[in-house]
Amino acid sequence: MVKLITFGEVEGEVRNQMLSALEKSKADYGVLCADNHLGYSVPVGGVLAIEGGICVNGVGYWELLEQEITMLTFLLMILNDAGLVSISVLEDLDIL
Repeated sequence: MVKLITFGEVEGEVRNQMLSALEKSKADYGVLCADNHLGYSVPVGGVLAIEGGICVNGVGYWELLEQEITMLTFLLMILNDAGLVSISVLEDLDIL
């Protein structure tokens, strides 16, 4: 079962796009940040957690704002709790 965590208001079309992206990528977890809106394939402000990695296309690679970094850290904590990534990896990345 996919777990989607949202922050702020989410319009129906954005939620549908995110759920579609989660289903097609076979992701287990997703986060929509507060500034979300429709994107090309993933909503802008969306992060997907797939087995073995995290897809941050929706928040950008170089333009992560403090809010998105906080949400990404939150997602990483969820992944840790689910046993999909270890705390030691997070500490090595200087995230925790």
